[in-house]
Amino acid sequence: MKRPIALWVLLALLIVLALGGLSGAYGFLSDPSGVGIGMAEQLERLPLTDYTVPGVLLLVLMFAGPLFLVFGLLRSPRWAWADRLFGWSGHHWAWTGSLILGLGLILWLAIQAWCIGFSAPIQWFTGTLTAAILAFTLMPSVRRAFAQG
Repeated sequence: MKRPIALWVLLALLIVLALGGLSGAYGFLSDPSGVGIGMAEQLERLPLTDYTVPGVLLLVLMFAGPLFLVFGLLRSPRWAWADRLFGWSGHHWAWTGSLILGLGLILWLAIQAWCIGFSAPIQWFTGTLTAAILAFTLMPSVRRAFAQG
């Protein structure tokens, strides 16, 4: 399959997200109090006792998840279970996963904004990255490349 340029941009965006997810997960998991990354005060506004759960979520959803999607978008493996789970979209599971990831990131940022506000530079960076991931996932050339049927 000839890969459109927009796909290569999407792959780069997913890798940037993964690196940010790894960095955030490391920060939260190495010091769950939030002191080390300057977020101890925000913890008081959250229904959590420490940042362990957000750290694990970052590790799984924003590090491993995007890397798994990069693999899927590059290799396009056909797995029956993935086809059953994501067949409703009419696209390969990795494309659908990229769309779901982008929508999930919007929810993640909305919850952050509601709980602790939305003013940190990393939130703005992640918001911009999210918009770019969604935009490149939805580009016609990328959609066509992963359309099924």
